[in-house]
Amino acid sequence: MATNAKVLPRGSGARMLASQSTESNRREALSLYLQSIRPYAGLLSGTLLLITLFVFKGHLIAMVDHEISSISVSGELNKVSAEQVSSKISPWLESSFLMADLNAIKTQVDSLPWVRESTVTRVWPGQIAVGTLEQKPVAIWNSQHYLNASGEVFTPESLDWGQFLPSLKGPDDSAIAARLEVITRLAEVEQLLKPYGFSALAMELKSRGVWEIRLDNGIRVALGTAPFDEKVERLVKVLHGASVETIGRMEAIDTRYPNGLAIQWKQGTSADGRIEQQ
Repeated sequence: MATNAKVLPRGSGARMLASQSTESNRREALSLYLQSIRPYAGLLSGTLLLITLFVFKGHLIAMVDHEISSISVSGELNKVSAEQVSSKISPWLESSFLMADLNAIKTQVDSLPWVRESTVTRVWPGQIAVGTLEQKPVAIWNSQHYLNASGEVFTPESLDWGQFLPSLKGPDDSAIAARLEVITRLAEVEQLLKPYGFSALAMELKSRGVWEIRLDNGIRVALGTAPFDEKVERLVKVLHGASVETIGRMEAIDTRYPNGLAIQWKQGTSADGRIEQQ
């Protein structure tokens, strides 16, 4: 009776077992290797990406970069025109949109005297957008400059005194804190004078911390050092008790006396006098 059984050569079974064992060992080794590099897969991917970007960066930039084609200017523009702002940026027109130095553009815009602060941003594909914040003067400083509410000095090309602003004076090299004190002291004196119908048009910080004001009727008043409450009270009592003609003859008033004040009369009128108050 015939059979289909195949007789293997001697030793072939052992070789098959050995081959299967080797293949199993290879798979196990590969699995262990993959597990060992798994924590570094992200790092390796990032490194490959950086290398790719470095090699092809020129091509990538060329694909997304454009020339600067337009400039937009926004903000409350009263003293600064959009044309003035644009003129500061025009050298960058038709240059690289992505490579443009925004800090350098901002420096140019901020150099305009009426610009207090600016923001410069890119708007894809080729626009530079500029936002401006204008200076707002609160006083004239040393007859040649403007002063804003933060105590910063700025000097436009032409000084336009169209609007009324108080005149403040102090050391030219004074710090912002010192200029802010002048603004604060003027506001303080204004509050003391307002109930009596008077106002201060000018204030000056002299040496050794001595303060002087000029009233809206033209009289100069030496206040000395702070506080000013009692001195202003004595001042307004005298002015309220004087006639319009008498006030018109007054040149200056010194309130630095403990219990009174001294009046300096205009030339050709009554002699200097001192008024004692109880």
